[in-house]
Amino acid sequence: MIALSLLGPMVLKARVSAAKPGYTINNYRAITIPTVDGSWTTADEWTDAEEKELDGSLAVYFRLKYRLLSGTSYQFILIDFLNDTTDDSGDGWMICIDAHHDGGGAPQPDDYRISLTGHCISGLHVYKGTGSDWVETTDFNWGTDLVIVNNINPSPHLSTPHWICEFKINATWCDLLNDYTIRVVAFDASGGGNQVWPNSTSNVPDD
Repeated sequence: MIALSLLGPMVLKARVSAAKPGYTINNYRAITIPTVDGSWTTADEWTDAEEKELDGSLAVYFRLKYRLLSGTSYQFILIDFLNDTTDDSGDGWMICIDAHHDGGGAPQPDDYRISLTGHCISGLHVYKGTGSDWVETTDFNWGTDLVIVNNINPSPHLSTPHWICEFKINATWCDLLNDYTIRVVAFDASGGGNQVWPNSTSNVPDD
């Protein structure tokens, strides 16, 4: 996973250090607060966030930024999957978080895995680490702790409509500390397999 720093509202940039060599990204404080609707709602909605490309054979990009809203800090994430234009039941998105950046050879109690399969909310599964494995949890409130929307829309990368996914994650819900790690995954069932950043496993936080 990749280490991020989630700081207070007056900090304009949080430098990300890499848990895996060669992977870094800046987690900026949002100037534009995203509308979580699976699209670039405005042309500048995500231009205040740094962009990285996922590892794999397909073209997938992601951005992230954070913002304090009404006293609560939220992490926003955009995944832009240029090659995926088909609505396959096996398509999916995944975000893995090591909230306390304490690593480990197996998922720890501060680790979360958020998976959406098939582009529908019925395919949402959230897992929490036990110290040895993942166990599914329903201990979150949809709309306040977690929001995920994916839609087929154009983006600045490509005018042809394709899948875009946006996340809004309540930092208090998953107890995100100032320094935590993340792993981003996109999957196209039509071909290409997992596109990942960083290229690691969801089951080993030390990766």
